[in-house]
Amino acid sequence: MNKETPIGIALMICDKVITDAATQEKTIVATFNQILATAFPCTHHRMTVFVALTNGKGVLDSEIRCVNTDENTVVFGMKGTVPFVNPTQVIEMAFQFNNLTFAKPGLHTIEFYCENELILQRPFHVSLMNPQQQQKPG
Repeated sequence: MNKETPIGIALMICDKVITDAATQEKTIVATFNQILATAFPCTHHRMTVFVALTNGKGVLDSEIRCVNTDENTVVFGMKGTVPFVNPTQVIEMAFQFNNLTFAKPGLHTIEFYCENELILQRPFHVSLMNPQQQQKPG
């Protein structure tokens, strides 16, 4: 079967994705674009990345990864395949990552590749909380 590179529809960073067992509809819970830490290195307990693709053909090698753009280093990632039956199909995927360690603050991106071609990219910041944010209400 010939392969065709898909078109990215969505890439969202969130706490979790809930899939309805009967309908397969997805609920995306608590989206975010920033992780605030009290110190570094820091651990973020759960990050889920929702990806939606269409217009693909064949079984495509894929990779999702988080890159620290300041240092151009991969923080975490995962490889797999995406099976397209036909180009009109929309494939929705959720990747859950647990206990992620970020060594330093800075700009990061989540990147999704098919057949080594960048399909989707989403920036997010990992930042140090300022002292006012760290104070808890009385």
